[in-house]
Formats: sequence, structure tokens, C-alpha cells
Amino acid sequence: MSDKPSEPKENGQGGAAAGDEQKSSRANEGREGTESAGASKPNGATHSDTTNKDSAAENEDQDAEMKDPARSGEATATPATAQTPASGKKASNGSSKKKAAVPEHKTKKLNKKASAKRLTNLDAEPGQHYLARMKGHPPWPSVICDEEMLPMSLLDTRPVTTKLPDGTYKKAEYADGGKRVHDRTFPIMFLHTNEFAWMPNTDLTPLDPASIDTTDTKGKSKPLVAAYVKASEDNDLQHYKDMLADHQKAVEEEREAQAERDAKKSTKTKRKSVDATAAAADDEDEMDVDEDEAASKPKSKKRKKEAESDGEEKASLINHRIQEG
Repeated sequence: MSDKPSEPKENGQGGAAAGDEQKSSRANEGREGTESAGASKPNGATHSDTTNKDSAAENEDQDAEMKDPARSGEATATPATAQTPASGKKASNGSSKKKAAVPEHKTKKLNKKASAKRLTNLDAEPGQHYLARMKGHPPWPSVICDEEMLPMSLLDTRPVTTKLPDGTYKKAEYADGGKRVHDRTFPIMFLHTNEFAWMPNTDLTPLDPASIDTTDTKGKSKPLVAAYVKASEDNDLQHYKDMLADHQKAVEEEREAQAERDAKKSTKTKRKSVDATAAAADDEDEMDVDEDEAASKPKSKKRKKEAESDGEEKASLINHRIQEG
């Protein structure tokens, strides 16, 4: 069976004529092939037997060509096999395991200089408001203090990491450009409680008084709410100085009042002790008098009895004399 490439069709009548010629030639070829096949048939062979043999031979040739690429002159493509993750692991014989994805922020190291700029507050100035963080306490509204505001108890514990009264540092490593400049501390006052502390600059967070919501009281204690209210007023440093002066005056007045109360209490105690002593002395005197009276009463009764007996003797003596006379 011959395979001829089909010729391209042409538009119009030429294309139709060419098609007719092609059909007639194919028909002639078919008849010729039939005749030749009939002529070459052996005795007893039919046309269908010949056709079956030819088709079987063609199938064998095609199978041989598929089995032997070299025979057909063409290389057969190897079909791609789909692999699952499990089959991929088996193929690798377990030599490597798929690592779990690690978040980028855990593998990426922080730049010390960048983190220092982000976390430190090296230029804190007196009068500025910050949230101060202390272990065991919530962030607390605070204000940076100057030397005039600090109590003597805090000044006596001044660390080397903070400024001296003249604005310098005891050690140059904490000054500008020093290798330990990031360890600076600042004196702060916790609002509402009026307590003081030396606070590392890394434990301070800038606080904008205008952004404080005084109505947000969820999860906050009353003193903390009062501290936020005080910070929202955005008072200057002089206000806090006056407030501290008034507070100190009130503390001194309270101290004096307490001293007076203690003095009065001690006076009352002394009076009570004196009264108790006097009462005890009176009781002793009364006991002595009672003892004297008790001692004198038996004597008077004895004398009375003695007097009565003497009177009876005198009366009996007079009666005896009368009878004799």
C-alpha cells in the first residue's frame, strides 16, 4: 500500500481538476494492484487471505521498529515519570531531609548600630515625658528631672552613667562618642506617685502627651490612670517643681502634725501613768486607814465590854452595901 503525500489544493477550477485527476489515478492504481494481486495468488488463496497477510506483516514491521530504534533510524523518547515527594525522598536514600521554613527575623542578625539608634534615648532632656519600664511594673508615665528636683537620697546614689551637675561625665566612655554611651542613665520622676529613680535610657519610651487617651482605663490601676491624666496635661518642668515644693510642704506639715499627735499621746500616757501612780498611792493610804480602823474597832469593843463589866461590878458592890446597912 503506497502512501503519497497529498498535493496542496489550489483555489478555483484548477484545484478541482487536480483533485479529479488524483482520484482517477488512485482508482487506476487500486485496480492495477488488485489485478496484480490476483495474478500472483497461489492456488486456493483468496484476496482476503492476502490482505490479512500483508496487514500482519506491516504490524510486525511496526512492532520491530518500535522495539529497535536503530532499525527505524529514529530514537524513541523516554516518557517522563511523575514523582511524588515520597518517591523523591526514596530516590535520595534519605541522605537529606527537607528543612522546615525558618522565619527571616530569626535567622537575620540585627545590626548593632541600627538597633542602638532605634532603641536608645541618649538625648533625653529635663521636662520631656517618657514611659519608664521597671521590672514587675507596667510602663509608667514619667518626666526627666533636673538637679533641683532631685532629693538628697537620690543624689547620694548618683551612678557614673549619668551627668554630673556641671553637665560632664565622671568617665569619658559615657560622654558623646564614648564606647559605652548607650549605657547612659537619666533621673526621672514617676508621675502621681512623685517617686524618683535613675533609669537606663534603653528603658525609656518617648510619650506624646497629646496622644494620651485618658478614657482608656481598661486593665489600669487607679494610680496609673491618674499618672496618664497628669502626663496628658503636658506641664512644663517648673510646674513639677512647684508641685514638688507643695508636696514637700504638705509632707513637712503632716510630719509636724504627726509629731504633735505623738507628743499629745505621750503626754496623755504620762498623765495616765501619774494618775495611776497617785491612785495606787491613794489605794495604799485607804488600805492603811482601813487596817487602822479594823485594828481600832476590836479595841473599842473590848473597852466597852470592860466598861460594862466594871459598871456591873460597881452596881453589885453598891447593892451589897445597901443590904448590909
